Amino acid sequence: MIRRARARRAHLARLEQAWAEGLPFDNMRLLRAKPAKTVLALDSARGPVVASFFGPQSLDQRPEGVAAAHKLLTERLPAGAVPALIAHVEQADLVISEQVRGQTAADLIRDDSTSSDAAIRAAAVWLTTLHDLVERPDAAHDFTGRVKVASVDAPPAMGAEIARLARELTGLPVRQVKFHNDYKPDNVVIADGRTCAIDFRNTRFRPASVDAAHFLTRAAIYALSVRDPGPVNRIGLPLSVTQPFDEAYGRAISAEPMTELFILTNILLAEIKRASRPATRRLLLARRGQHGRGLRKLLTLSEAALTPTPG
Repeated sequence: MIRRARARRAHLARLEQAWAEGLPFDNMRLLRAKPAKTVLALDSARGPVVASFFGPQSLDQRPEGVAAAHKLLTERLPAGAVPALIAHVEQADLVISEQVRGQTAADLIRDDSTSSDAAIRAAAVWLTTLHDLVERPDAAHDFTGRVKVASVDAPPAMGAEIARLARELTGLPVRQVKFHNDYKPDNVVIADGRTCAIDFRNTRFRPASVDAAHFLTRAAIYALSVRDPGPVNRIGLPLSVTQPFDEAYGRAISAEPMTELFILTNILLAEIKRASRPATRRLLLARRGQHGRGLRKLLTLSEAALTPTPG
């Protein structure tokens, strides 16, 4: 507690020095404090803001890239679809953006089936808009390293299906779109009819399946942490998650081979990450429904769905 209070004061002093025009600052919360990225949420003279300091260890996020992404998406997407960029202080590696207040899709998915369906549909519509924004020529996607890491100690049926899908997709050109890079229910905020995606990173081009698979995997984990799965699809994801997403996205992207490959590897990589955490951290995450019982249920469902029936 004392250490965190000291960290808050140190980061606040750093912000006051780098962005003095935002003073006074009130109601500060330290959302993340890591060498790669420090994130503060607070009230400023410019209203509620999120201040993000980027460290040299941040490999997939650079402040200039994040600021450019804010500007591009603000110009191209519907009003309110991304947080407004308020300031980019280059010499301090600092990006200040609007703090969007509302419920995340993660909260709504864990709430009840009605709000879950609406949140999943809203997130799929937002993603469709992003993916339709701009395209690059089709290109093959290299997922060899990902498949190799995820397949270590994988359950037999999941490991076999990942290997089959990888063989089928290797070298196959696929549609490349502008993608979010961390599109999960926690990063979709819904309030007053507004659907806003937060925490996007440097704008890059990847297959649409990358974003879709990331969202669907997390949404399934959160749903399974609070309710029974009901009917599941071919690889074990609840239809209560995949059907509304596919309908709102405009096509059955959850059933596309590359999406299935990314979902299966996402599940296994999440389990590897969960198992490597200290026991106390695993218990906390299980209670919050992030990487605990929901993930274990999904892993079991996927392996069961892919296991051939005798005879």
